[in-house]
Amino acid sequence: MSQSIDITGARCYLDGPHEPHQIIGSFRGTCAGVGVEDAPAALPTMVSSCVVLASDFSNSLSDPVRERWTGGKLRHLIDALRGEPVVITTDAGNGHTIVGARLHMNLGRPNERVDVEYRVSDDLVQRVNYPMVGIGAAIIPLTQAGHGAKWDALDSYRVERMNAVMAVQKIHGDPEGRSWGTWHASPRGEQGRIVVSYEPYPAATNPADTRSRGNRWWGSIIKGEIFPWQ
Repeated sequence: MSQSIDITGARCYLDGPHEPHQIIGSFRGTCAGVGVEDAPAALPTMVSSCVVLASDFSNSLSDPVRERWTGGKLRHLIDALRGEPVVITTDAGNGHTIVGARLHMNLGRPNERVDVEYRVSDDLVQRVNYPMVGIGAAIIPLTQAGHGAKWDALDSYRVERMNAVMAVQKIHGDPEGRSWGTWHASPRGEQGRIVVSYEPYPAATNPADTRSRGNRWWGSIIKGEIFPWQ
């Protein structure tokens, strides 16, 4: 027995490719003349999500860790997820991926790692720590509640960086002659720890340029307290 196709809202594009994200048609049923045994497997119901990329946290193409997850990036994302499950590639080298994992920060080891918790069976839940350097570039929240985690994480990460730079500038910026250069802040996995650096712009070639560049500066902010590196 065959059924006819019920097509709604279809548009024909015979002369070229359709524009991105434009619906070209929808249908119900199976093609006439195609038996059940010949029909392709049914597609699952579509579910949308909002992918979080490690590179979302940095606008600088020269950032050496732009494409990688760091403790600071994951800390903000994990806080924003609030325990919601995700899809995560735990080994970017071979593509090993876990669907339905919960993420936890792991601060008890010398190297940056993340704990990945997932259910193996009805009565067994495993929690394995993985080095962040091997985590795939994309993490995908699986639930509606987790969809806003990307924007919450990016916003809190940006605010933490901005506040760290402003705190250091008050003491080690203009008061010490560092007025013309680039400030950079990098949150770490440990809560409240941010590494801040300053790189002066190249020396002026124009004698009329008297802006104070100062010298390089590195340091950390740990829970609001500044520790310059000697």
